[in-house]
Amino acid sequence: MSWSLSLLLFLLFAEVALFYVYKKTRKLPLIKNKLFGRIAVLVIVMSLYLVVDKIFYGPLVSWKYYSNLIKFSIFTVMVEYIYSVIILYIIYYLGFWKEFWKYRYVFRIPLYILLVICITTPWTGLIVSYTDGAFVRGSAYWTIYMVPAVFVVILIGFIVTHFDRVKLKQNWAVWLVVICATFGIVVNYFTYSIIVINFYFTVAEYLIYLKMCDPRLFRSHSTNTFNREAMLYMIDEYQQKGKQLYLGGIKLANYHNVLERIGIFRFDSSIDMVTEWIHSICPDIYVFYIDTKQIFLISEEPINQEKFLRVIKERFERSFIIDDHEIILQAEPFFVSYDLCHESMKQFIIYADHILEKCELDRQQLFVIDGEIINEMKQTNQLKRILTKKIKEKDLLVYYQPLFSTKSKRITGAEALVRMYDEKLGIILPYKFIPLAESTGEILDLGLVVFEKVCQYIQEHDLKEMGINFITVNVSPLQFEDTQLVHKFRQIARDYGVDLSMIEFEITESAMLNTALFDYQMKEFKKYNAHLVLDDFGMGSSNMQRLITYPFSTAKLDMSLVWSYFKGENHIMKHVIEIFKEQNLAIVAEGVEDQSMVKDLSEFGCEYLQGFYFSKPIPAEDFDRLVNQYNHN
Repeated sequence: MSWSLSLLLFLLFAEVALFYVYKKTRKLPLIKNKLFGRIAVLVIVMSLYLVVDKIFYGPLVSWKYYSNLIKFSIFTVMVEYIYSVIILYIIYYLGFWKEFWKYRYVFRIPLYILLVICITTPWTGLIVSYTDGAFVRGSAYWTIYMVPAVFVVILIGFIVTHFDRVKLKQNWAVWLVVICATFGIVVNYFTYSIIVINFYFTVAEYLIYLKMCDPRLFRSHSTNTFNREAMLYMIDEYQQKGKQLYLGGIKLANYHNVLERIGIFRFDSSIDMVTEWIHSICPDIYVFYIDTKQIFLISEEPINQEKFLRVIKERFERSFIIDDHEIILQAEPFFVSYDLCHESMKQFIIYADHILEKCELDRQQLFVIDGEIINEMKQTNQLKRILTKKIKEKDLLVYYQPLFSTKSKRITGAEALVRMYDEKLGIILPYKFIPLAESTGEILDLGLVVFEKVCQYIQEHDLKEMGINFITVNVSPLQFEDTQLVHKFRQIARDYGVDLSMIEFEITESAMLNTALFDYQMKEFKKYNAHLVLDDFGMGSSNMQRLITYPFSTAKLDMSLVWSYFKGENHIMKHVIEIFKEQNLAIVAEGVEDQSMVKDLSEFGCEYLQGFYFSKPIPAEDFDRLVNQYNHN
C-alpha cells in the first residue's frame, strides 16, 4: 500500500469518526450546525472519491483521456464547493449572516461560472487539456484559484465594513481555518497533489469543530443541557430568519431544600434526569438549564399547554431516585405568550430570575408570561440603570414640601423629598425608585446624597431670615442598619457648616424591629442634638407604646389616618392626638387638602400641617418664593 493511500485512509477514518461524534451529540437546529454537517459530509465524500480512485484506477494520468478530465472536473467542483461552504461558515460565525443573506445569490455566481467551465472542460479544454500525451493547463485554469480568491475578498469585505463588530483576538481560530484551507489550495498549485488539499480541509474541519461548532460549547458546565448562551443564540437566529419560536419552562420551587439535602452533584444529576424525561415525551423540544431554579423549553411548533401541564403534574408528583436518594422536585410550569416578539423573549431570559421570583407561579396551573410583565421588568431595569448613574453622579433632585405652623400661621419647616429626572422619562417619583434602591442596597448612598443636598441648601440660605426653623429628612430602615450612619451625617453636616439640630430625621416604625440596634442609633442621634420624628404613624399596625418609649420630639400622622377621620370612617385620630399631647410630642398631620381640615386639625392641637392645600413638593427655587409669599407678605 502506497503512503498516499495510507494517508487518505487515515484522513477518511478521522473524518468519519468526527462526523459520528457530531451526529451522536444533541445539538440545536442552528445554521452553523447545518453548515458544519455539510462540510463534514463533503470532506468525507471527497476522501472516499480519492480512495476509490487510488484503489481502482491508479494515477489520474494513467486512465483514458475523457475519464481523467471528467474526474478532474468533479474533484475541482468539490474542492471549490467545500471551500465556499467553509467561508460561508466563517461569515455566519462572525455574525454577518443577516448582511450576507441579502447578497447570497451574488456569492453563488463564481461557483456557477466554475461549474459551467468544469462541465464543458472535457470538450473545451478550458481548464486542462490532453496534448501530445500529457495534460496541460487550459486558458481558464486560473479560475480554479480565482473562486477561492473571490470568497476571501467577500469575507474581507464583510470584516472591513463591519470592523467594529469583529473581535480579532477572540476569533483567532477563524483566521487559522481560512489560512489552513487556503494554504492547501496554494500548495496544490505548486505540487499538483490533490491529497494535500484533502489533508488541509480535514485539519480545517477539526479546527471548526473544536473551536467554533463543538455542541459542548453551548452546554451547561455541570449538566447535559443547553445553557443560556445557546438559548439566546437560537432566539437571535430565528429572529433574523423571521421564524416563530415557542417558549416555556419549569421553575423548581424547592431547589434550595433539595440542594441542601443531596448536594450540587446529585442535584445536577436530577436536572439531567428531568431533561431526558422531557425529551422522551417531547423529542422535538429543546431543553435549556439556566441556573439552579429554571429549566427552559423551546419548540419550533406550538406546545400543547394543557397536555404539558398534565404530564408535568403527573410526573413531578412522583419522586426521582438519585444514587439511592429519593427526592421530590416541586415544578411550577410557565409559558411565554405567543404574542411576544423575539426581543421580548430575550429580555425575559436575561431577567428570568427576577421575573419568576416576582410572579406567583402555581404547581396546579399554567402561568403565562405576557408582554405587560416583560415591559414592567424592562422599565424596572431601565430605572435601575438610571438610579445607579444618578447616585454616582449625585444628580438627584431634592424637592421641598412646606410644613405650616398652626400657631404662627406661617411656614416654619419643610420636608425634603427626593426626585429623579431623566431626559426620556421626565420627573421620576420616589415610589418608583426607592423600593429599587432598597432592593439593591443603593438606598444607603441615595440617603447620603439627599442629606448632602439638604445641607448644601441650608448653607446657601438664611433659614432664620426665611422663617424656617427646621428641615426634615427621611431615613430608610435599611439606612438605620448602618452603625456608622450618624457619623456619616455628622461629617457631611460639618463639611457644610450645618448644625444637626437644624435637621429632623423621620423614621418609620419598621426601623425599630431590631431593638438593640435602634437603641444604639437613637443614642447616637441624641448625642449631637438631632431631632427624631416618628413618620407615618397610623399606617399599618402602629404601636403606641413603642412610640412613647423612645425619645421622639415629633410624631407625624399618616394621611390614611387623617383622611379616614374626615371621611367619617373612624374617630381614632382625635384620641391619638390627645395621647401625643400628653407626652409633649409635637404633631404633624399629613394629607391636608382643604380649609375645613386646616381648621379642625388646628383646633385638635396639631402643631404642623402638611398637604396639597399649602403646596405639593416643589423645587428649591419655587419653595423659596412660596415661603416669601407666606411669611413676608
